[in-house]
Amino acid sequence: MKKNNFRTFVIMVVLFALKIDYAQSQEISMKMIILDAKTSGVNISEWHLERNQFLAIYTNSDDEVCFANVSAINDDQSLGEIFALEVEEAAETDSTYQGKDFSFSWKYSNTYDSKEGTAKIKIHLLYKPQGVVFHCNMMLENPDVYEYTGYIEGTLDTSKPSN
Repeated sequence: MKKNNFRTFVIMVVLFALKIDYAQSQEISMKMIILDAKTSGVNISEWHLERNQFLAIYTNSDDEVCFANVSAINDDQSLGEIFALEVEEAAETDSTYQGKDFSFSWKYSNTYDSKEGTAKIKIHLLYKPQGVVFHCNMMLENPDVYEYTGYIEGTLDTSKPSN
């Protein structure tokens, strides 16, 4: 991992530090609340909303940076370490909001079955006046592509008008 990319990632994690203790010695650094979900173009939002599904970036007990897809109602998780992190930043202009793109590989295992695998993850953050929104693409080893959209917990400010 490039030193500047890792430094940028650590700064981003610190900015969103929620310091929430979670199962399996997880300390969540960024919690992404899912509002819309699709798999290979099919809307699966209702299922995710019923399960209070969220994505998280966290550090484990070995201080490794990890990623998880979590169901808050039953603690089912797909979780594991991230590697090959790349970060790109886009400055705010008169016509665009500030943005940040993260791409990484994810080696995951499921707590609810014995499946393990790897996936390519791309997360786009957009810093709007109302809060930080995200769009995440998750490309698994099989042909499935998951798309998640929502906001970063702790950043939503509904008192500001949207543009």
